[in-house]
Amino acid sequence: MRLFSTLFVSLISAFAIPTEAAAQAPAAGATSHGVSCNGFDLLNAGYWDIGGTSYLYTGSAPAGAPTTIFLGVGAPLPSGLAFLDAPGCMLYTAPVAALVSFSMPDAGRITTPIHVPNDETLVGSIFTLQAVVATPGVNALGVSTSNAQVVTIAEHMGG
Repeated sequence: MRLFSTLFVSLISAFAIPTEAAAQAPAAGATSHGVSCNGFDLLNAGYWDIGGTSYLYTGSAPAGAPTTIFLGVGAPLPSGLAFLDAPGCMLYTAPVAALVSFSMPDAGRITTPIHVPNDETLVGSIFTLQAVVATPGVNALGVSTSNAQVVTIAEHMGG
């Protein structure tokens, strides 16, 4: 977990939005952006405050399907994937790292806890999260993409 926290701080700090842009950013938390293709969703619960834990829920995927949640920085950058033979699928993040990879359990959904390091330099940082799941046969590319979660890190909420 410590290695993940160090990586998280390094990635967000390296690509953090400058203070003047963060001042114009939406309130801290996560908002859903865009739509999924083939019914594969990425949902959020919890608080995105330093020292806190938030939870990402991925669902509606085939059991055993390889799945990756990608981390991108800044606001979502929608790009259609029809040119890769995945019509209706969108890439909403410019991935800088694979945050977590796993195989979907039998139920086709999973909860992933994400610990936000207790680092004041992260406050106001904006990043996007999006999941991609291997779904052979749904399109020529063989993937489904989720909606994005656009996250702004807040100060510690207490508790």
